[in-house]
Amino acid sequence: MKKRLLAIFLCIAFSIPVFSVSADGDFGIYYSENFSSYAENAREFGNMSAVTGVDTRIINDNGNKVFFGRAWGEPVKTRVSLTGAGSGKTIMSANIKITGGNASGSLFAITYGSAKYGFLQYTAKRELKLADGYIAGGLPEGVYKRVTVAADWNKSLFSVYVDKKCIIKDWVMPSSISRLPDKVEWSIVNTDDTETDFYMDDVRIYDGDVLPWNFIFEAGKENNEILPFTPTESIETKSETLRNIEFNDGKTGGISIAGAECKVTAETDDDGTGFARFIGNTSGGNCYFDIFPTDLGETGKFVVDLRFKVNSMLGGASVGILDGKNASGKWLMGFEIMPGGTIKSRITNENLATYKTGTWTKYSFKYNIPEGKADIYSEGKYLTTVSIAEGEYPTFFRFDIYSPAGSTNDIQFDYIRVYSGKELLDDEKFTSGGSGATVTEVPANSVMDPVDKLNDALRGKTVFMTTNNKMYIDGKKQSYANESFKPYIINGAFMMPRNMYSLFSFDDVVFDENTGEISIGTRAKMKVGEKTYILDGVSRELNAAPELHDRTLYFPLRAVAEQLLNKKVSWDVRGMIIISDDPVETYSTTFLDRQIQWTPANLIYRYMQYDNPTGAEFFEKLKENMPQDSHPRVILTQEDVDYIRSEIKTDEEFMKSYKEAISQADYEIDRDYTKLANPSPEMRQSSAHSLHIYLKRLATAYLLTGDTKYAKKGSEIMLDMCKWESLNYKTSNLIAAHWGFAIAECYDSFYNYLNSSEEGRESLRTVREAVKKLVVEPHVNFYSGATDEMRYPFWQDNFPGLCASSVIVLLCAIGADDSMKAEEEYVLENSIRALENFTSLFAPDGGYYEGVSYEDYAALGFVPALNTLWNCCGTDFNIGTARGFSQSGYPFIFLQSPDLSFNFHDADSYFMNNSVAEFMGWRYNDPLQAEMMYTAKKAANASISLEAYYYYKKATDGKNINYNDGGLDRYFEASSSGGFKSSIDDPNSTFGGYHGGWTGIPHDMLDLGEFVFAADNTVWACDMGKDDYNLKDYFSMKEYVYYRKRPEGENCVVINPSVDSDTYYGQKIRAEAKLIKSDLNKSKGAYAVLDLSEAYERDVNQYHRGFYFGDDRNTYLIQDEISLKKSSELYWFMHTQQNIEILSNNKARLTSADGKSCIVDVYCSAPNFKLSSMPAEPLPSSPQMTGEKDRSSYRKLAIHAENVSGNVTVAVKLSPETGFYKYTGIDFVPIDSWNVPDGKRAAFPRIKNVYMDGKALSITESSKEVRVSLPFGTEKAPDITVETTAGTAQVIQAASIDDNAFVKITGEGVIERNIKIVFSVSADRDLNITENLSDALPAEGAKGTLIVPKRVWAASVPELQNPPEAIIDNDFSTSGTQEGKNKWFEFDLGEVMDISGISIIFKNGDIRQAIYDILYSEDGYNFTKVFSGKSTGNTSSWESTDLPGRVRYIRFVGNGNTSSSWNNITEFRAFK
Repeated sequence: MKKRLLAIFLCIAFSIPVFSVSADGDFGIYYSENFSSYAENAREFGNMSAVTGVDTRIINDNGNKVFFGRAWGEPVKTRVSLTGAGSGKTIMSANIKITGGNASGSLFAITYGSAKYGFLQYTAKRELKLADGYIAGGLPEGVYKRVTVAADWNKSLFSVYVDKKCIIKDWVMPSSISRLPDKVEWSIVNTDDTETDFYMDDVRIYDGDVLPWNFIFEAGKENNEILPFTPTESIETKSETLRNIEFNDGKTGGISIAGAECKVTAETDDDGTGFARFIGNTSGGNCYFDIFPTDLGETGKFVVDLRFKVNSMLGGASVGILDGKNASGKWLMGFEIMPGGTIKSRITNENLATYKTGTWTKYSFKYNIPEGKADIYSEGKYLTTVSIAEGEYPTFFRFDIYSPAGSTNDIQFDYIRVYSGKELLDDEKFTSGGSGATVTEVPANSVMDPVDKLNDALRGKTVFMTTNNKMYIDGKKQSYANESFKPYIINGAFMMPRNMYSLFSFDDVVFDENTGEISIGTRAKMKVGEKTYILDGVSRELNAAPELHDRTLYFPLRAVAEQLLNKKVSWDVRGMIIISDDPVETYSTTFLDRQIQWTPANLIYRYMQYDNPTGAEFFEKLKENMPQDSHPRVILTQEDVDYIRSEIKTDEEFMKSYKEAISQADYEIDRDYTKLANPSPEMRQSSAHSLHIYLKRLATAYLLTGDTKYAKKGSEIMLDMCKWESLNYKTSNLIAAHWGFAIAECYDSFYNYLNSSEEGRESLRTVREAVKKLVVEPHVNFYSGATDEMRYPFWQDNFPGLCASSVIVLLCAIGADDSMKAEEEYVLENSIRALENFTSLFAPDGGYYEGVSYEDYAALGFVPALNTLWNCCGTDFNIGTARGFSQSGYPFIFLQSPDLSFNFHDADSYFMNNSVAEFMGWRYNDPLQAEMMYTAKKAANASISLEAYYYYKKATDGKNINYNDGGLDRYFEASSSGGFKSSIDDPNSTFGGYHGGWTGIPHDMLDLGEFVFAADNTVWACDMGKDDYNLKDYFSMKEYVYYRKRPEGENCVVINPSVDSDTYYGQKIRAEAKLIKSDLNKSKGAYAVLDLSEAYERDVNQYHRGFYFGDDRNTYLIQDEISLKKSSELYWFMHTQQNIEILSNNKARLTSADGKSCIVDVYCSAPNFKLSSMPAEPLPSSPQMTGEKDRSSYRKLAIHAENVSGNVTVAVKLSPETGFYKYTGIDFVPIDSWNVPDGKRAAFPRIKNVYMDGKALSITESSKEVRVSLPFGTEKAPDITVETTAGTAQVIQAASIDDNAFVKITGEGVIERNIKIVFSVSADRDLNITENLSDALPAEGAKGTLIVPKRVWAASVPELQNPPEAIIDNDFSTSGTQEGKNKWFEFDLGEVMDISGISIIFKNGDIRQAIYDILYSEDGYNFTKVFSGKSTGNTSSWESTDLPGRVRYIRFVGNGNTSSSWNNITEFRAFK
């Protein structure tokens, strides 16, 4: 039972607080025992129990009662069971003494549900080692040492003390442990024939962070009784079976094969031996399987028995056995069965044993982990002893069948056994069958559905939802009778309607609408609009005044429930209110853990928010919505197809997107899929990802055109994918996700094509069988708890958004198949629950904590999944109505500009172009979201995919939507990130991003306070983004040694970098930076302020960073106000790819390659600070790592100050030199005094009308540059005329179509405005192509006089940094690129002329051959193909082809190259 304690503050000579503890105070004690109240030799000790051990009891050790146990033949294991919710911080402490023998073990090992973690390992060398292998200290033999673990469950951090010395400070524990555990254990195992004795006293486990030597614990009453006891004098060796896999009766023991395809069969030998036979893949590739013995870490010594027979092993084949990983993921190498009859050590590479081909042989491996050795036996006879990893316990064993291409590998296993002890056991000790059988029937329960825990969580609770019409009251989930029962948030306060109050109170509510007076029973009197009220004759305050809203009376729920009803109200940010007798710990974005825990609030939320259909209900909905089981229904329905075919006839944007979709599919027809569809194991994830994308193109094109060439090609690839033996769940769950999408898209889209023939119907059956084997059965095994090879359903990150979505889409495509319907139903209902975990992460406002990049990646899954649910079932089962989720497209609007995506944390900076906002706008009735995203894509010159445009049209058709209604600024609480914009529609707009959030979470960096800034199509302050994912420990807690992961590699402040630089990385891990102040969406600007104090708590008392977007939304001010704890060294950093020029110690200028510039003004209160430009490299005191991505294109603007004390302020203002506002420099104002002026931005000259050759031309008012596309064949630049409503317009006409027109607008009281009008001639027209091929071949070198084309067009511009203009710019460092077949660049020579041929420089032309055609034309409409072939492949300089002709227009049609599908041209010329 949980005890309570009282803390009384005392002051002693050194002013150290000491607390006296008794049983009736304010601190929570879970276990506190000095054992004095127990009789000597007592065997029971309250909540602590001895699980194993010899002679475990209470003894008197030199006058002191202690727990005692002997590790002799079996380990000493003692356990304390805990109850209670915990405060968030817990102290676990004990006095420990260990004597004698050669022992190892675990101290303070905790369990919470299925999660386990050992804080400290005790080694045979008497070391204290952490789970990740770090040696923290030691425990001397025979001496009591107080070992204390201080755990912060909320932040997943812990510290370790030995006596009063801190040996580990703020170490990160796994994310799976996030609150008070169920059990704490100590175990010691002796590793030789001697005895080790374990003593423990003063065991304390309690709430808080006050260390035990600052407490005076209440001593129990001394018990002087001595109970009789006879010590054990001899022991019997025990052996426990830890894993026994028998391959009998046609069974393969439940093992799961992963990696490359290999044939696995269960057979019976001539002598009756049942075995599993493994035949390697002759085309190359490795397959493997794992076994999972239990509790190896608690045995110390164990034996592995293998009985196998090698039938054939040739051509470099081998079989790896008994490799494993420890708890931290480190590989522990085992042994290898080699060709020629030898078994070798994979550690020492020495030959250890021999075998005879074609003969069954039993080998035994007797492990002694503490001593780092293993004895090897053959048929019970000792062979040799080999070294293994000392003190490292494997969590599983792996068996690898290595089969290089052309090799032969054929091996049989009779059994694999693992058992504890040091003696070999005979076969008769074991029974057949063993453990590990595969689940064959659909289980009744699931790891996703802990019904007992849900019932416990709901007991005594009343729950109300704001995101749907559900409530839980009187033990039932039910709907609100009508809107007058539903709670609302009004002016930030949670208000309950009068009718709701009546649901859980018998008090009458009397309301006088004339006076506004309210009486609640006889106890309370209130009044509308007033917070003060009378309760039991005493004046009290409400947190909000009662309101009359839409003729319904509302009360502040929290105040009324707590003050009138004596209930606790717990508000969950996801839109849920829980009323109960005790407070409930609710979900908060202040700490995000990758691992979902079954906390009461989470259980209640998922139950109340979502419909949670059973699989049977799901298929009933599918049948109801698709009564004929019709296809297609995943990517598009037939209704969608008909709609698109109709719309493209009249909608040019739709037709453009349609043509691009078909063009992409046409390329896929000719792609060589041999390697992609049959990848090696290590390439399986990337191959599945590519196939997911490519096959969707083929499927879409078939649905829209009906051309069977797409279906034929896609079906062939789909069937190849169905031959994969495994989806490698243990390697990566993402393989199965992308595989599932690819198969679903093809099966559904090509269903009617395949179902029209017997051969096709057989193909469909093949697909269903593969889906059952590779997806359904593994998921049944996982959800039932039979295996743990996929963990994504529990994770709070992008994985369930992609992986669970894949399963849903795949099974919707397949439908209810008779051979596996029950299994499908089971997997579907659980996959929906897994997807629910993901959709709950966007509360309250649509932000996503992993950043824009990872939401973009997850969108590959969740958008098609939700659309499929709507298509197939007519509902999303309330998945999409999770609070904030339907707003998840807004980050792509407000955290991106035309120039970059705000890539805080581990992300990319390119513009994320997906269909999230358009989809949410359609399906969840938010057309503004769709309109804003469409406008933002247009401003960024981003392509509009067919899918995105379809959703956009569905969302906005027939609606009058003004994209400006969404504002220009937004802060996302869910991701603690925000963006300021000057415009949604201006390609030259100004953008500022800022980020707070958390450290120590998935894909994080230590970048709290990060900012970026872009203006005038230039990124002035950038984030360098992620590093190489293959770097060592990149995803471990050691990742912060890498430059980009640290504050010095971000746009952040660094304080005292040389202090503890090997363990402290610049910001605290598991810290949060909150928004504390903001003023957004004012016309003239906006600001936001973050509190970075926790992130920098080592060095500061307080730290606020403000971001001010000012000067009529043209400039960006970053201001830091820091209160330092001591004299410190301080750096301020900002990274950029622009040139940095230091003008003075308070001013710098950034200049881009194209001549644009930005002034940087600096204010710093620190004396003797220095402004400088530094390379983007670590400071001398920082870790110097190798293998990181190149940073040579970046530099950082730096402010450095030394010996800084007290309060310091640094303010840096970025002012682009655009001439679009009045430059003011920096005018320091403390953050507390910040405000945004009211009123509108300074008046722009207002354009009334613009005409081009007399025809109206649309110009966005805020534009500085307007691009005008002229019809093909236009030879003369049009005349521009401008009418204004303010000021005077002066127009400088373009001299030619290759020139620009300029509009200058001036006038009294307005800012001078300059607009550049850039003309381009469109290449869009119908062509007539004939063929007259030349036999000429390219030759190295340039020829004759090179003629530079006047202009160039391209079929597409997939990479803005590689535009077509780069091909004629005479700059050999740039190139134009396009991907795919039939991708053309067209060149206009300006006039018809006679030429001798063409000269081209191909990028990387010396290592690959470009594949291309050349077409000539005089008029631009009638073309002749004159060349079709390849480049030389021998030069990266000029190569020329003699192709004489009379020509003006030359079209280069690229079809990729001999290495990839890309077309890359550095320069192109004609020659005479």
